[in-house]
Amino acid sequence: MARSNRQPSEVLLADLRARLEALAIRPGSAEPSIVRSGYQPLDALLPGGGFRRGTLVEWLVEQPGAGASTLALGAARECCAAGGALVVVDGTGEFHPPGAVALGLSLEELLLVRTASPEDEHWAIDQALRSPGVAAVVAWPERCGPKAVRRWQLAAERSGSLGLLVRPARVRDEPCWAAVRLAVATVPVVLPAGATASSVGRRLRVEWVRGSGVVVGKTIEWELGHETSAVPRLSVPRASRRA
Repeated sequence: MARSNRQPSEVLLADLRARLEALAIRPGSAEPSIVRSGYQPLDALLPGGGFRRGTLVEWLVEQPGAGASTLALGAARECCAAGGALVVVDGTGEFHPPGAVALGLSLEELLLVRTASPEDEHWAIDQALRSPGVAAVVAWPERCGPKAVRRWQLAAERSGSLGLLVRPARVRDEPCWAAVRLAVATVPVVLPAGATASSVGRRLRVEWVRGSGVVVGKTIEWELGHETSAVPRLSVPRASRRA
């Protein structure tokens, strides 16, 4: 089968370029090189107490709903607090903006890019990470090779943006260009007598897979409070996915 040479659509290219150029001219404040994750137990695991700007962070999950999207958007919230925009690249149409607002993110600082193909998704991630006006990029790339991730790593390094990628667990043993690779899973919680699932927070397990400064395999667990238990990446009715 011949390899596809499909390029990102002209409409997507022109629209995203215009938006990123607008972001790039916005004045910004001095930003610390370390960004808190937004969750104290995770900060305690991370060398320096947070993520470094200009790097990629990979969150590996066995299946959607494991809590990785919540953690990625929480880190994005902290990253954008000092200034700069958040770009969300959504290749499935499942990103739910109200869920992001519930986590404390401002829609005024959020640029949502919906893509129709993996090629468009990869290109949008690359362009967003290259923009000096973007503080953080959140995406869920399911089909991408090490070469694409290497390009994103270089783009983030040059701009100082933080790339937060939620990826399938099957890439665990692939070459890693992210500064940190974490595996995230939900831990079953035994409900107290009389309690309902909606009355307690979720318990997450985060495992250190790749990165310097921490022993590979180190694991932490903690319970997310009820106010942060919603997963912002939710399936929505097909009719509304075109919005």
